[in-house]
Amino acid sequence: MNKLFTPVFLLVATLFSVNSHADGLLRPMNTNEVRELGLEILTERIPIWDREIEHINGQPIFIAESPRNYYPPSVMTVTTFKKLNVEKNELKEIAQSSFEQSAKNFGVSGKEISKLKIQAQEFKHLKGYETTFDGVANGENVTVRVFIGRQEGKPVVSMMAYTYRGKISHIKEQLRRTWDNISYLK
Repeated sequence: MNKLFTPVFLLVATLFSVNSHADGLLRPMNTNEVRELGLEILTERIPIWDREIEHINGQPIFIAESPRNYYPPSVMTVTTFKKLNVEKNELKEIAQSSFEQSAKNFGVSGKEISKLKIQAQEFKHLKGYETTFDGVANGENVTVRVFIGRQEGKPVVSMMAYTYRGKISHIKEQLRRTWDNISYLK
């Protein structure tokens, strides 16, 4: 290598490294155009998460599940409510109701549901509310994180993730990469 090329190469490599960290992804992601939901959802590529669309009571739900031998095993869901017309000032009330129903679905007692802490949360394209609680899924004790929000003038989006109780922080980067990069299809 010539003497000029080495410092230039190192400078370019350093700048590339800094920029790749600045974008917030840090790793390759799969792009999932989910037309039924009107969303583009990024999911892990290494290791690849299983993905499918399930219909529950006619409502399409995008489900991403960590692969076997992944620790901690995790599930993430995303759905939209295209027919739900929500004014800005109604979103918190809708989120509260949704969080309470989610907690019931995970076997949380009424006493514990009344203690749910709801906080404002913002992801790149979405503004809304979030809560975290402990419950039970498939006989396992889990921690659940739920978000309800939207971009102004767009449908409400619900995102949920759960994993072993006390381990939700272990998947915070996977959630950040996905939840921060969800966008509406044009």
